Amino acid sequence: MFLCEKTPRNLLFADVIARIYPRAKFINVVRDGRNVLSSMLERKFWPMARSPRYPQTMGFTGPVEFETALGYWATLLDIGRLHAAELGPER
Repeated sequence: MFLCEKTPRNLLFADVIARIYPRAKFINVVRDGRNVLSSMLERKFWPMARSPRYPQTMGFTGPVEFETALGYWATLLDIGRLHAAELGPER
């Protein structure tokens, strides 16, 4: 069975997903930051990827401005790297 899901919020729960589905494999696709920022600035709202599990994500509210959008993208990249290190290359 294959399940493909692209919502950035799921990245915040990769460890939980890995525990529930111990044979799950993960592919973390990293979009070009310029495209991410352009999309966020055009939509003028934050993606739904905030979680108290990661306090560094909780400040992403209010008006979407270039610097905060850039911080958001970089923060999610860091969280993705954290989970990749925890899960290992076989996952």
